[in-house]
Amino acid sequence: PKSRHRETALFQAARIFADTRKWPDAAALADKLAAEYPNSKSAPKLLYEIGAALVAIQQWPDAIKIADRLAAAYPKEPFAPKLLYEVGCALLKIGKLQDATDLADRMIAAFPKDPRGPMLFYELGMVFCRLAEGGNAKESQPLWTKAYQAFRKACTGVGVPTGKAAAKMTEIAMDKLFDLALA
Repeated sequence: PKSRHRETALFQAARIFADTRKWPDAAALADKLAAEYPNSKSAPKLLYEIGAALVAIQQWPDAIKIADRLAAAYPKEPFAPKLLYEVGCALLKIGKLQDATDLADRMIAAFPKDPRGPMLFYELGMVFCRLAEGGNAKESQPLWTKAYQAFRKACTGVGVPTGKAAAKMTEIAMDKLFDLALA
């Protein structure tokens, strides 16, 4: 059996690495802490803090790994969907649209009642719309398709504040696709 002393030591070592901004080491130890101690009371907040720091310094693979670990190991923690949403928004800002889409899909699967997954899809749809506007038909058709798909997923959320807007944007994307098909 794993001892409480080891759990404490892993937590303290990860905290020291985080405090000294040695993010890869902090992430590795926090990930190990979550893997070995799924009932840890201190690990969820630590994972969130490290994940948020990784987002801030744009260490995407590690940030996604930590967010996924947090969601898998501590699905009832409010930090999990919050970090996933923050990572997804950051991925959108730097144009990593497929990574953001994949993350939003995982978010909705893991946290179907959390409104942030559908909100991330709404934001994705808006990005695809902006990219599609002004492009030629050949370039814009796949973007309008992706916008439509994102808005459809945004409409599926429970209690989503963007639900009506997503429904309207779904109509707009569909109209654009019909116009392109008729052209």
